[in-house]
Amino acid sequence: MNQAQINYQLELVIDTKLLEQQDKIIRDGIVNFNAPFTGTKPERYSIYVKDNEAIIIGGAIVY
Repeated sequence: MNQAQINYQLELVIDTKLLEQQDKIIRDGIVNFNAPFTGTKPERYSIYVKDNEAIIIGGAIVY
């Protein structure tokens, strides 16, 4: 079995000075993107990012 090696680089940007409107756009975008998968818009849920080996490398709680 041949296996391809995939290399990637992640950049984490934390902006603690978002304007309230920018924060709302980002939050609503995440909730709306995930709505088809969750069925409804819950008040709170978690998002996790896993690497190629299924190890959790990041995450967020979305309200």
